[in-house]
Amino acid sequence: MRRPPFLFLAAGFLVLAGCADRTLKRNARIALLQGDGERAAKFYEDALDRDPGDARLRRGLGEAWLLVARDRAQDGEDKPSDWSRSARELERGSVDTATKRLVLEARLGMAKALARAGDTDQAVRDLEKELDSNPRAIAARNYLAILVDRRGEGDHAEELFLQNAAIDSTDADAWFNLALVEWGRGRRLEAADHMLRASRLDPKDPEILLWLERISKGLGEGGK
Repeated sequence: MRRPPFLFLAAGFLVLAGCADRTLKRNARIALLQGDGERAAKFYEDALDRDPGDARLRRGLGEAWLLVARDRAQDGEDKPSDWSRSARELERGSVDTATKRLVLEARLGMAKALARAGDTDQAVRDLEKELDSNPRAIAARNYLAILVDRRGEGDHAEELFLQNAAIDSTDADAWFNLALVEWGRGRRLEAADHMLRASRLDPKDPEILLWLERISKGLGEGGK
């Protein structure tokens, strides 16, 4: 019994569609691995138009937009929206430990872009919200502390840096930034102690070494 011609046409269409889908996904992945975020994003978006429920494609699109945001940030041309669309797509995809790290990077990038655009209050609110759901987000707390210190909230900044040091006592940035806050508030002995800790943890960091020398010189001149 002969099959109607349209059955063969339908089968052929499905084969072609399947090949096109695989080609889109392959091209998206290749572009992503090559660091071409904008091209990868285009391929992932086209693939998602065909299969909007694919969580792996969502994550790929989020990674692609993250590459775009990183590239623009190098030239200081990134906007909060560049980072937020990455976070949005990543959250829609598969949520594992690696993805959570990428989401945190995107949210931190968005906060930095907001602060550069002059919206420090929104950046602070976003970082505080992130810490509510992820209390061990050291990088987010570190930047939050920097922002509140710029607003003149030295006590709050010091508390945040101390929290980071308690979470990870090997975090040189926490001790370094804590020392800067203490030095600025005239607590020079504490600043010297914590800057020394930072230098022991990261003995080759030029900024830490510069400040260690500056603080040591200040103490030698009779600073208290």
